[in-house]
Amino acid sequence: MFTADLDGGHATTLISRGIVQRALRQGQAFDPSDVPMEIPRSIWNVIKTMKDQFPYSGDEDDPHPWRAGFYNRL
Repeated sequence: MFTADLDGGHATTLISRGIVQRALRQGQAFDPSDVPMEIPRSIWNVIKTMKDQFPYSGDEDDPHPWRAGFYNRL
């Protein structure tokens, strides 16, 4: 689980493919800039078996690399 902007930031393609889903309950209040997201367990289990194919190469100073900055969306 993680949080992201309502539009998913850099994860929009993953959301459209169903790899990332919004983790909200009906009627739940949420902040549009901190929407709970999840990867379904069945997909997560497959990703874990292939973790060597997903090396993390992000910046240690950026704890949320999936978030798209406001000006990157224009």
